[in-house]
Order: sequence, then structure tokens, then C-alpha cells
Amino acid sequence: MPEMDGFDAAKAIRKRWPNGSPHIIAVTAHALEGDRKRCIEAGMDDYISKPVRLEDLASALGRVFPAAGRYEERLAEVRYWKKVVLQAFSFGRAKASTRPVITSSTR
Repeated sequence: MPEMDGFDAAKAIRKRWPNGSPHIIAVTAHALEGDRKRCIEAGMDDYISKPVRLEDLASALGRVFPAAGRYEERLAEVRYWKKVVLQAFSFGRAKASTRPVITSSTR
């Protein structure tokens, strides 16, 4: 960002919303020791590094939104859909009959 980095942005957000809303999850290419601590100290709720893995994202969301509950169930859903998508699009060829259909009951 031209005016501030992610740490400054998190601090500005926390100053504007001191009660903790909105939630902030850092997604960064930096995976150095101490980065997580620096993110949390800046006011972020959690931290994941790139490349983003669906399991890591689901885990971070489960930690940030514990009231949503059923974290293990959500993680199982993420793993299932990841497997379906990878199978359907293996070798760059998708089979129409195996494409996942997301409906309101599968969200």
C-alpha cells in the first residue's frame, strides 16, 4: 500500500474499531520467525503465510470466529471439496459429471 503497510493498517483499524471488529487475518509471503507475534501485536487476529492452503485458511477462520462453531466439521468440508476439485480438474481436464455443485445445503 502506498501510504502504510499492513501493520500500520491494522493499527489504524483497531484505533477506529477498538472493540475488535472487523476481524483481521494477515496473509503474507513472509514466514519469518517472529512475524506472527508482530502481526498480533499490530492488532491482527491471526496470521497465515503464502502460498495459502485451504486447511490453514479454514483453521484461521475457525480461530477468529469461534462462535460459528463446528470448526472440525468445516475443516472436513474444506478437505472434501479440495479433493473433489483436484480430482475433477486433474491434468487440466475437467469432466462435466464430476464438477462440484455448491448449493445452499453444502455451504
